[in-house]
Amino acid sequence: MDASQSPNSTTYILPAELFPTQLRATGVGFAAASAKVGATLGVFSLPLLQSALGVSAVLMLMIVVSISGLIATWVFAIHTGLLTLEEHQSSALP
Repeated sequence: MDASQSPNSTTYILPAELFPTQLRATGVGFAAASAKVGATLGVFSLPLLQSALGVSAVLMLMIVVSISGLIATWVFAIHTGLLTLEEHQSSALP
């Protein structure tokens, strides 16, 4: 698995490509902060869910959430191909 196929690309690489130059730092910061909030909520909520639902249900929930994230990233990602960031920002977004 290379870096372009990991969750890290959703947090750091995609926002840097998607946001215009004037908003790039804010967009990347928001994505990173959102990831940290999600990680913190997961640390506190997974033990509660495990005690209420059981291990199998929590694992199934994690599978569903992971696949949903994969699908959302694939559907909403803008595939820039071989464009530079400047070329990408000057073209019309779909």
